[in-house]
Amino acid sequence: MGYGFNNLNMHKIKLSVFPFNTGAVKAYTKAGFVKEGTSKDEIFYDGQWVDFDHYAIFQEDWLASHQ
Repeated sequence: MGYGFNNLNMHKIKLSVFPFNTGAVKAYTKAGFVKEGTSKDEIFYDGQWVDFDHYAIFQEDWLASHQ
């Protein structure tokens, strides 16, 4: 994220993750990502339709936490 925000001057970095992937969700939130929303029944996975959660972090928030 440092490269994206410092070198590329990105305003926002976002990602999507299965909500049942608790390890990834924990890592992303620990890194400062905030949940922005959910796409209901977005992906057909393991024989069923599952949700996809969307997370993002903004440049100003990341920079404030890394001073």
